[in-house]
Amino acid sequence: MPSTRPMVILFVIVFSVHLYYSSYLATALRLPQPSFSSQWIPVRSQAGDDSFLEVSHDLGEVPIYVQVLARSVDGPNAGMIFKGVGSAQTDDDASDEYGGIVYSYSHETVRVILPTVNNGNAGGCVVYTGGSLWGTAIHQCSHDGEVKVDLWKEEDFPKPEFTSGFFDLSAENGASSFVEVYHGLNARPRLVSLQYTEKYADPDNIGFHYDGIGAAQSDDGSNWRHHGGIVFAYDNSSVRAWAPTVNDFTGDYVGALFSSSDGWSHSHRFLQGKVKIRVWGDKFPEPDITLGGHLQMGQDGEVTYHEMDLSSFGTSPDFVVVEVESISQPNEHFVFYGMGAQQARSGFKYGGLIFAYNNDKVTMWSPSEADGSVVNVIDGWGGEINAQSSKIANVTVKLWGTVKDACADDSHLKIDNRYRSSGFRSTLFTNSSDTICDSNIRKAWYRFVSEAGGEIPTTCINEGMCGTQYPVWINSPLPDVNFITTVDACINIDGDCCGRSLNIRMKNCQRGFFVYELRPLPTCPSAYCAGDREPCKPGQRSPTNGDFQPGCSELYPTLENPPNVQHVSQVATDQEVFFQCMFTASHWMNASYVVNWYLDDVLVKTEYIGGLKRTSSLYESEYQIGRQVSCDVSGSYVSFGIFGPAVSSNKIYIGFQVTISTHRSILDWA
Repeated sequence: MPSTRPMVILFVIVFSVHLYYSSYLATALRLPQPSFSSQWIPVRSQAGDDSFLEVSHDLGEVPIYVQVLARSVDGPNAGMIFKGVGSAQTDDDASDEYGGIVYSYSHETVRVILPTVNNGNAGGCVVYTGGSLWGTAIHQCSHDGEVKVDLWKEEDFPKPEFTSGFFDLSAENGASSFVEVYHGLNARPRLVSLQYTEKYADPDNIGFHYDGIGAAQSDDGSNWRHHGGIVFAYDNSSVRAWAPTVNDFTGDYVGALFSSSDGWSHSHRFLQGKVKIRVWGDKFPEPDITLGGHLQMGQDGEVTYHEMDLSSFGTSPDFVVVEVESISQPNEHFVFYGMGAQQARSGFKYGGLIFAYNNDKVTMWSPSEADGSVVNVIDGWGGEINAQSSKIANVTVKLWGTVKDACADDSHLKIDNRYRSSGFRSTLFTNSSDTICDSNIRKAWYRFVSEAGGEIPTTCINEGMCGTQYPVWINSPLPDVNFITTVDACINIDGDCCGRSLNIRMKNCQRGFFVYELRPLPTCPSAYCAGDREPCKPGQRSPTNGDFQPGCSELYPTLENPPNVQHVSQVATDQEVFFQCMFTASHWMNASYVVNWYLDDVLVKTEYIGGLKRTSSLYESEYQIGRQVSCDVSGSYVSFGIFGPAVSSNKIYIGFQVTISTHRSILDWA
């Protein structure tokens, strides 16, 4: 016989919410983009067959995870997003309002099932927040909305740490309608899914799958209220699941594993199914943001609505989970998921936490009448095994933003700088301003693509190397292929190989390279090292190894001193030579030079000279009196064809300059 021990109900009202950020440890991929994501599709409830939507996809397999979202387009919750549910828990046979979207899916399509009247009340809405049963704040029942479908393939998600395989479960089967499956993680899972399919499906429903739900919003107190679903919860060691069963009702029972009968746009229900449970632990990405607190609910409705600020997230999250943790027996520490649809009826036991979100906030509604509980799985569920109705629960909101694979070419920035190599000393820079500093680098994913090498070193690098003063290296194990790991980035400073450090993330890409999520460094000049080939110093190149040793030599000849412009009075050719630009440089015969002449800094002549010649002349016909004359010189080796920076000469004024001196005498009269 089911236990009749009375439950202890607390009426204390205390509410506090604390915002905290999840820390990044070694994780698998950040949540990837869905393999299929539809546009927002306008929908309307109470529209007969038009309230049924079938969305085709091209995955070619049953998705491993599905989210069907409904967005409000009007009313006080305009723009808020509600999650669809895996089964209806009510029908249209009463005058109460109800709402939400129900969905199922196969390897080809997703069915979106909206409320529409069958033989009773046309009170079903796309968006419904529960009215007086769930508090009165921001109440809404809207027939118009938008729907979006997101599907992830098996290869999109990291492999679950536990998969049960399919097992039989039936509604209306007494104690056998409850099951407990041990996953063995010995830690709180990051995500759990319960997926099931019909055991004896008719041709129209073969291959369709359904998802478990987070709370019972109906009990066994009626022979006309069709309802269904599998409620599930999990803790550190196991997953519990409850299917509908009759408890104390003596009429014809109408609970099922799945129901969308009587008041929904695609009528179907079944009692026998096959269930698969998947459990993800540390390999599933940590949430980008976690909002949490200890929430105590009272029956007087004072704490039945709450908003959590999302301004720190910066954009609408792509994946949201609300965890409702029981803090009392018999399911103490078990986590039930929040839901996006309210289908409770007055006079029946109901429960759960309804939530919605947008760019700015997460909104939560909880039961406010005597029959409602935050944790509810009682009176007609799982043979009353571990039955519970509790007013108190810990609530945690977890948010992920889906991102492109960091290895994709358009998902990371590229750094091509050979001087970041651990084989290059910063003192070889001609100008100290060339020293590399990453104190202002933008936080983003990067790939090093220089021929010096694409990996940050994993051993201590001496100060002054990598084109900087304080080089950064990695002091952690590297991730396996296709995994992201948070590593310690050490800064060699003040004689300590890891005098300062920070955490960065890196991914081992399947295509044979690493990408790094770099962050600004706390000191300057300090920079991330990359590669270990020894590059030629600036201005040098190797005829056999390009920009790297051995065999480096100057790219271009250098001048021993700045060029000198002089006035020449003798006649050297048929016309008088007035100015010469003279310079001293390498005597290599394969060197050539470019000499530019300027009058008042305006270019007037360019001469190319080679061999051993080291002078250029500016003749009388090429200048004007009253100007300043100057030159600059740059050189090149014929084998490289690269000219070095131009070196400027002194300036000489062409013409006469008159200086007038004024003398004044003061006579001292005696």
